[in-house]
Amino acid sequence: MSPRPHGIRSRIGVGAAGGFYPAPHRYQLYLSQGCPRSLHLSITLDLLGLKDSVATTILAHPA
Repeated sequence: MSPRPHGIRSRIGVGAAGGFYPAPHRYQLYLSQGCPRSLHLSITLDLLGLKDSVATTILAHPA
């Protein structure tokens, strides 16, 4: 049997149904410049008003 991949089982949100609460400096996201999912996550954080609560680091695109 192969090991289960790591993944997020819940989500970050401000309501009771949101899962984990957005405490400043509690979460760190590493986003890649060339990844469409990273762009999606960045936009989602901004739309949900979580940009100040979740720290992000933009990783350089590999040469």
